[in-house]
Amino acid sequence: MFIKVDTWTWLPRLGKDAFSQLMRLGVKYDKRNGFYIPSSIDLREVASVIEKATGKNVNFVFRCFMCGKDMTCIDCEYKWSCKVELTSGKCICSNCMKKIDMKDYVTKWASLI
Repeated sequence: MFIKVDTWTWLPRLGKDAFSQLMRLGVKYDKRNGFYIPSSIDLREVASVIEKATGKNVNFVFRCFMCGKDMTCIDCEYKWSCKVELTSGKCICSNCMKKIDMKDYVTKWASLI
Protein backbone atom coordinates (compact mmCIF):
# COMPACT_ATOMS: atom_id res chain seq x y z
CA MET A 1 0.00 0.00 0.00
CA PHE A 2 1.44 3.37 -1.03
CA ILE A 3 0.49 6.37 1.12
CA LYS A 4 1.38 9.97 0.27
CA VAL A 5 2.60 12.14 3.13
CA ASP A 6 2.02 15.88 3.55
CA THR A 7 -1.26 15.72 1.64
CA TRP A 8 -4.82 14.57 2.30
CA THR A 9 -5.39 10.94 1.42
CA TRP A 10 -7.86 8.12 2.04
CA LEU A 11 -7.07 4.96 3.99
CA PRO A 12 -9.14 1.79 4.31
CA ARG A 13 -11.15 1.28 7.48
CA LEU A 14 -8.70 0.73 10.29
CA GLY A 15 -10.88 0.18 13.34
CA LYS A 16 -11.35 2.33 16.42
CA ASP A 17 -8.08 1.39 18.19
CA ALA A 18 -5.88 1.98 15.13
CA PHE A 19 -7.67 5.26 14.39
CA SER A 20 -7.07 6.44 17.98
CA GLN A 21 -3.39 5.44 17.79
CA LEU A 22 -2.92 7.41 14.57
CA MET A 23 -4.52 10.50 16.11
CA ARG A 24 -2.16 10.23 19.12
CA LEU A 25 0.81 9.99 16.73
CA GLY A 26 -0.14 13.27 15.03
CA VAL A 27 -2.15 12.11 12.02
CA LYS A 28 -5.09 14.41 11.25
CA TYR A 29 -8.53 13.32 10.06
CA ASP A 30 -11.27 15.23 8.27
CA LYS A 31 -14.55 13.64 7.13
CA ARG A 32 -14.40 15.37 3.75
CA ASN A 33 -10.67 15.04 3.01
CA GLY A 34 -9.60 11.84 4.76
CA PHE A 35 -6.27 11.53 6.55
CA TYR A 36 -3.33 13.93 6.62
CA ILE A 37 -0.02 12.32 7.55
CA PRO A 38 2.68 14.95 8.11
CA SER A 39 6.23 13.88 7.24
CA SER A 40 7.45 15.40 10.51
CA ILE A 41 5.96 12.65 12.71
CA ASP A 42 7.29 9.14 13.40
CA LEU A 43 6.27 7.47 10.15
CA ARG A 44 7.60 4.08 11.25
CA GLU A 45 5.05 4.06 14.07
CA VAL A 46 2.32 5.22 11.68
CA ALA A 47 3.23 2.44 9.24
CA SER A 48 3.20 -0.13 12.05
CA VAL A 49 -0.32 0.86 13.13
CA ILE A 50 -1.66 0.78 9.56
CA GLU A 51 0.08 -2.52 8.74
CA LYS A 52 -1.36 -4.21 11.85
CA ALA A 53 -4.86 -2.91 11.04
CA THR A 54 -4.85 -3.80 7.33
CA GLY A 55 -2.39 -6.68 7.02
CA LYS A 56 -0.69 -4.83 4.14
CA ASN A 57 2.84 -3.42 3.87
CA VAL A 58 3.01 0.37 3.91
CA ASN A 59 5.33 2.44 1.72
CA PHE A 60 5.24 6.19 2.09
CA VAL A 61 5.40 8.47 -0.93
CA PHE A 62 7.42 11.65 -0.37
CA ARG A 63 7.94 14.68 -2.59
CA CYS A 64 11.53 15.34 -3.61
CA PHE A 65 12.76 18.25 -1.53
CA MET A 66 14.39 19.84 -4.58
CA CYS A 67 12.12 19.16 -7.59
CA GLY A 68 8.81 18.07 -6.02
CA LYS A 69 8.64 14.73 -7.86
CA ASP A 70 6.88 11.86 -6.03
CA MET A 71 9.31 9.24 -4.74
CA THR A 72 9.50 6.29 -2.35
CA CYS A 73 12.26 4.63 -0.39
CA ILE A 74 11.87 1.36 -2.31
CA ASP A 75 14.50 2.11 -4.97
CA CYS A 76 16.69 4.43 -2.90
CA GLU A 77 20.29 3.34 -2.57
CA TYR A 78 20.38 4.77 0.98
CA LYS A 79 17.24 3.05 2.32
CA TRP A 80 19.22 0.80 4.66
CA SER A 81 21.02 3.66 6.38
CA CYS A 82 18.50 6.50 6.04
CA LYS A 83 16.11 7.49 8.81
CA VAL A 84 13.72 9.66 6.76
CA GLU A 85 10.69 8.10 8.47
CA LEU A 86 12.00 9.42 11.78
CA THR A 87 13.12 12.85 10.62
CA SER A 88 11.62 15.42 8.29
CA GLY A 89 10.70 13.58 5.11
CA LYS A 90 12.90 16.01 3.17
CA CYS A 91 14.35 13.47 0.74
CA ILE A 92 16.03 14.08 -2.56
CA CYS A 93 15.20 11.89 -5.55
CA SER A 94 18.00 9.99 -7.30
CA ASN A 95 17.82 12.35 -10.29
CA CYS A 96 18.36 15.47 -8.15
CA MET A 97 21.01 13.71 -6.09
CA LYS A 98 23.07 13.29 -9.26
CA LYS A 99 22.65 16.80 -10.61
CA ILE A 100 22.48 19.25 -7.67
CA ASP A 101 25.32 20.41 -5.51
CA MET A 102 25.34 20.84 -1.75
CA LYS A 103 25.04 24.63 -2.01
CA ASP A 104 21.63 24.32 -3.72
CA TYR A 105 20.45 21.95 -1.01
CA VAL A 106 21.65 24.20 1.83
CA THR A 107 20.06 27.25 0.18
CA LYS A 108 16.72 25.44 -0.07
CA TRP A 109 16.91 24.39 3.60
CA ALA A 110 17.82 27.95 4.64
CA SER A 111 14.75 29.27 2.83
CA LEU A 112 12.55 27.25 5.21
CA ILE A 113 13.97 28.89 8.32
